Amino acid sequence: MQKADLDVEDAFNDENFDARRATEAVDRLVEARTELGKTLAQLSLRLRAALTADQWRELQKRKPQNQKER
Repeated sequence: MQKADLDVEDAFNDENFDARRATEAVDRLVEARTELGKTLAQLSLRLRAALTADQWRELQKRKPQNQKER
């Protein structure tokens, strides 16, 4: 995802701006973010399946504040 983000930044900042190149970079970034979100959701699903309800609640309490807001 970081590489895709850098590609978008590079495409937008290029002196010879190419809208097609920028669009392709944005599409790759969106795809990478989607895949990351899916992977994280699947990880949470497997984690929840392995934990008791009390363990899951305790884990949720320990999440950093910025993750709770998402």
